[in-house]
Amino acid sequence: MRPIDRVTSVPAATATSRPARLLLGSIAAAGALALLAAACVPQQTATVAGEPAPGSARTVALDVESAAVRVSAETPTPTTTPGSYLAGLHAERVGATGDAADFWMYALEQDPENVELLQRAFVLMVNEGRERETVDLARRLVAHMPDASLPKLALVIDDVKHDRLADAEARLRTMPEKGLSKLFAPLLLAWVLAGQGEPDAALEVLAPLADIKGLAILRELHAGLINDFAGRTAAAEENLRSVRDNGQSLSLRVAEALGSLYERMGRPDEAGVLYDRYLAENPEMVLLDEATARLESGEPAAAIVQTTAEGMAEALFNLATILHQQAAILQQQNVGRSTLAALSYARMALALRPNLSVCQALVAEILDGLGHGEAAVAMYESIEKGSPFYWLARMRVAISLDAEGETDEAVARLAAMAEERPERSDALVTMGDIYRAKERFAEAVDAYTRAVERIDTLEERHWSLLYARGISLERSGEWQRAETDFLRALELRPDQPYVLNYLGYSWVEKGLNLDKARRMLKRAVELRPNDGYIVDSLGWVLFRLGMFDESVGELERAVELEPQDPTINDHLGDVFWKVGRRNEARFQWRRALTLEPDPELVPKIEAKLERGLELSRADDSGS
Repeated sequence: MRPIDRVTSVPAATATSRPARLLLGSIAAAGALALLAAACVPQQTATVAGEPAPGSARTVALDVESAAVRVSAETPTPTTTPGSYLAGLHAERVGATGDAADFWMYALEQDPENVELLQRAFVLMVNEGRERETVDLARRLVAHMPDASLPKLALVIDDVKHDRLADAEARLRTMPEKGLSKLFAPLLLAWVLAGQGEPDAALEVLAPLADIKGLAILRELHAGLINDFAGRTAAAEENLRSVRDNGQSLSLRVAEALGSLYERMGRPDEAGVLYDRYLAENPEMVLLDEATARLESGEPAAAIVQTTAEGMAEALFNLATILHQQAAILQQQNVGRSTLAALSYARMALALRPNLSVCQALVAEILDGLGHGEAAVAMYESIEKGSPFYWLARMRVAISLDAEGETDEAVARLAAMAEERPERSDALVTMGDIYRAKERFAEAVDAYTRAVERIDTLEERHWSLLYARGISLERSGEWQRAETDFLRALELRPDQPYVLNYLGYSWVEKGLNLDKARRMLKRAVELRPNDGYIVDSLGWVLFRLGMFDESVGELERAVELEPQDPTINDHLGDVFWKVGRRNEARFQWRRALTLEPDPELVPKIEAKLERGLELSRADDSGS
């Protein structure tokens, strides 16, 4: 196996930070997990109770067939209630959520009192951003389920959009004190009260959030925004400085909120120091370009929240961010529920503030993660040109286009961006990443090299750019240049396990610096003990050094960690042969052949099965 396959991922040197981290990096999302785990959002996977009386099997089958066609072309909806239900399930399953929503709505026309269908259709309408249908379904759901928090929230949003703040307050005060409503109800109620000219009452409502583990900073942030909204600049500064100084990295939204406050207070130097700190912590970000340009020109600043609706949108975005972070932390554990809930609250935030670009970016990222590439691209492209997220959105569009198979279009967009901003390297790095993923290594080398040429001084954060170029050079057959990049990457980031692994394994394959390679790979395993590819690399260098007994242990562990990798199984077969475990060796080689190895590996394994390791090596020097 080539060295590139030893790496689980190659971080881009100037990769776009995920929007979830940008806004509330200062909020300890993990501290809120106990609360958030109790989310009571109606789930799209709910079983439909009281399923409607079915039509004929033939009719339902035709309806499902029409759904399969419709998700790729415009065709009429199914003609029966059960057919619409099954068609909706099929459309959801293949990611055509817009079609699924239409199918559920048709089913509801035939069975309007089916609560499960109402729930399913409502959640899809929320997540599709279809506001009119969302409000209609919310009213119908609340009639059946008065304590359903998400439908009530949709009605609150409708109240605020139509300036019915008293009605919104009444609904929020009757929200159940459990699940996510325990978090969002106080935040939204505080903003409704602030909008009615009652900032003291608003802050009183927020106070209990400080007692919930991990949410004190969220409370402090919104207290600061509400005080700023009410014109209490000294109190707002105290709140926002507390968030700024919480010991974590500075988040974008705090930098924007406190920086604009400093500017409006006639303290531009302090705003500049704050912006410089954010840029120092996020050196590749363009998110404060507008603020820094405004500061230099002396143009007046505006508060980031100027209306009740904007404050509520900020709160809902914060909630969506926490849920999105939760999904990343939990990974396979209930990730679908957290992700869909994050999408729901982010969509509701956009219903209140459609041009909240950081929330648009979050929605696009969630859609992308759910496999809805076209919808993600559409959302990224809806971000306005003057937005701080416009540049990053354009890069994400290129990445999404590549994922959809439109690589040439993606590269063309990135090339235009690189020409537009000749001082920046990130578009070229992304271009190199795309080429490298497509195994167009020479083109990747060119893109990465042009990126390096734009960097005045290579810093520690640039190790991954050199690493990525080194991989592309090695795969292009330019080993000397590749080795130079790997060694330089290690100078910038000593003990980086992926670089140690790639360089060490490459040396092993070339028969170079075996003792040094062993030390490097041993260190890489210490740093990444559960990475089967790195453990395999160590086992393989031990094999090449003739240390077969030690090699067996490492390669057995590597197979345990990565049981489906053909090369690791092949390596274990080789070392079993060397220590006299011939039957086990043949078993591993046969297993390797069942795991779809690279075509050039197949005849080598077959030769070992036929003639044994030594005789096969005599015919072909190398595994």
